[in-house]
Amino acid sequence: MGGRAQRRLGTIEMALLLGLLGDALLRAVPWGINLSVWILVAIAAGWALLPARGRQRPALSGWPLAAAVFFTACVAWRDSGFLRFWNLVALMAALSLPVLQSQGIRLHLARLTDYAAGMVAAGVNVAVGALLLSPGDTGSRALSRHGKNLRAVLVGIALSVPLSLVFGGLLMSADPGFDGLVRSVIDVDFQTLLSHVLITGFVTWVVAGYLHGLTATSHPVLTSGLTFLRRAAERPALGLVEIGIPLGALVVIFVSFVAMQAQYLFGGEQVILTKAGLTYSQYARRGFFELIAVSTLLLPVLLGADWLLRKDKTHHVLAYRGMAGGLLGLIGLIMLSAVQRMRLYTHMYGLTEDRFYATAFMGWIGIVFVVFAATVLRGRRNRFAFGALAGGFAVLAALNLVNPDARIAGSNMARAAAGAEFDVAYVSRLSADAVPALLSGIRQLEAEDGCRVYWSAIVRWDDRPDGDWRRWNAARAGARRAVRNSDWMRPATDCRRRSSA
Repeated sequence: MGGRAQRRLGTIEMALLLGLLGDALLRAVPWGINLSVWILVAIAAGWALLPARGRQRPALSGWPLAAAVFFTACVAWRDSGFLRFWNLVALMAALSLPVLQSQGIRLHLARLTDYAAGMVAAGVNVAVGALLLSPGDTGSRALSRHGKNLRAVLVGIALSVPLSLVFGGLLMSADPGFDGLVRSVIDVDFQTLLSHVLITGFVTWVVAGYLHGLTATSHPVLTSGLTFLRRAAERPALGLVEIGIPLGALVVIFVSFVAMQAQYLFGGEQVILTKAGLTYSQYARRGFFELIAVSTLLLPVLLGADWLLRKDKTHHVLAYRGMAGGLLGLIGLIMLSAVQRMRLYTHMYGLTEDRFYATAFMGWIGIVFVVFAATVLRGRRNRFAFGALAGGFAVLAALNLVNPDARIAGSNMARAAAGAEFDVAYVSRLSADAVPALLSGIRQLEAEDGCRVYWSAIVRWDDRPDGDWRRWNAARAGARRAVRNSDWMRPATDCRRRSSA
């Protein structure tokens, strides 16, 4: 059997085994440690299948796989729905990077177009890559030579089925006792059987396609995608006048806005009430998400301007970098205004998931602007994509580490202790990540609020075991442990009566 055919057959076999393992593990939802176990096995399988290049494997750096392992571990660590979604997105992004690396593309020098083509190539391979795993003529001859025993078994089974059905059916009709015995032995839930077949088939298909993209020595999807995107980038460039006018207009708009905001930031409540015509709460509430949108949209504008600018004249490049640097400084002040608004809003109305994650997103945008200044504005555009991606991974990792739901719960209880209104219904809906913090700080609350929080925790996270180790999650286990070990003196029955009142 040829090396290529052997590799393809090995990929098919490994995909089928991972499909069976996926059916056994991943059907238990919500996902917890089962996803971590399956991903670890899948990564090991993919690494084992990588073709050798001489005595060396393809130049794959370990950090994308380390990132994939970290984010899949976070699925078994945190219970927040927001974090779970973005951990899965980060996991898929990290797993797509080795497809780029396997074709010799260095991630820290890859362009945005390279990353885009790599994501598309990984997606296409997941969708249709399994169709490209035919072992070919050499593999077919090998299967013919080595599969005689398997064919003999299959032929024997094919012949036994009709005979068994005919004779078994007659004997079952002849004796009720035998009929009951046979039915007890072959009692099959065909709906469950079908679900096993579908899940195994789907996981096998996805894994086979991904492994094909990872192990293929040639990659037409990625190659043609990169060629198309790079040709699309070969367009007529614009001069400084065409680029400078719109950027100059943005500078004027941003300067005007920042000048207006300065008096609000430093003038206090009286300036807001008299000049803005808004209450303090209206000022705090209004405009935050619009300012996030402005900050987010500026980035593609600056990237597009750098992409379009004709760079044959040094003074044109320097002029662009000056305007772009000025806009970055102004957007920093605008982002400061947005953070100030969110701080005031949170002070008045408490912290929520939307407010926390919106602020975190603005932090990532700030990191991306710093990366832009350090790469694009210094003539190192090909390093921008890597820095932005690494910054996104870093922010998401930090969110997992700081436990947002626990911080939200703690912030709102601190406000309640200071006499502010406490939204019991909202904090009680937070994920298991928040339960230990809620129960540890419950004495800060009024008796009625404390009872409602305590009883809600008991209802959602009592000491009943999860029942399936595959769904085990550290946060959910921690919530059950916190409920079990809570030393709050008010009995649960009393809290139930108070909560029902």
